[in-house]
Amino acid sequence: MSSFQSAGPQSRPSPFSPSPRTLTALGWPHLLGALAGLTRTTLGRQGALSLPFLDDAAAIAASWTRLTELRSLLRDQLRLPIGELDDLRPVFARAAKEAVLAATELLGCASVIRTGSDLRRFLASQATRAPALSGQSRALAALDGLAARIESAIGANGEIKDEAS
Repeated sequence: MSSFQSAGPQSRPSPFSPSPRTLTALGWPHLLGALAGLTRTTLGRQGALSLPFLDDAAAIAASWTRLTELRSLLRDQLRLPIGELDDLRPVFARAAKEAVLAATELLGCASVIRTGSDLRRFLASQATRAPALSGQSRALAALDGLAARIESAIGANGEIKDEAS
């Protein structure tokens, strides 16, 4: 476990936890920056920049497997069905306070839900070529019906329909 990850209840100390200075000397920040430059969403960029330095052999092997599978898909010009997505964290924070969400916020939620379902479906269709990615995508709920219900509740004028309330 690196110094950038929090220790879980059953974690053990890592035999190698590089200091920030060591990571800088290794070029880790530059690598993360290059990776962030390849992402398509703001959250993807933030996630790439905050990736931990893996120091566990099993975690490294699992990450390498997923990377190899993704590279294979990309080499065959199969792109993940992810476009630009809204950052819904402020929307979720407002919803947690029982605020009424605007139609545009609800449509943003539907878009993220649909993207998750599309990604799950795509990776399931590639299970023989990318079993690790396909397995990981099973954690994404198939919520196409919910996305459709949200979208159908918004009128052509961009307002929530009266019957949807």
